[in-house]
Amino acid sequence: MSQNLKEKVDILADAGKIFAKEVETKGIKLDNYQSAKVCIKTSDGAEQKTTARVIAVLQDGSEIEIKNQEITIGKLTETTINVVANEIAHHDAVEFKIKIDAIEGCTLLGSITAVLGEPRYSE
Repeated sequence: MSQNLKEKVDILADAGKIFAKEVETKGIKLDNYQSAKVCIKTSDGAEQKTTARVIAVLQDGSEIEIKNQEITIGKLTETTINVVANEIAHHDAVEFKIKIDAIEGCTLLGSITAVLGEPRYSE
């Protein structure tokens, strides 16, 4: 692997009909990265709106919402949510995850990835 590669890509939700029920991704740790760019991609179809939430996971396992954003799915959209380490460190969180509200009966395809950037230490 190239030593010049500074970003890490993490698949949070495989492509599929993910929006018909609430989406909750696995936790994303920023212990070696300064930022994450969460990309939500959707298939073509009628546009629908929902809310994506960035949830900080605290050391005791409890959760706190640190921000939310209305997103549009359909029409081959790609939405980006930026998270920086300071936003979760402010709450002494160990990681964060994304939750997206369900859209009843939604058959659009979607996927969610995170691109972790600005490594703090060489691995």
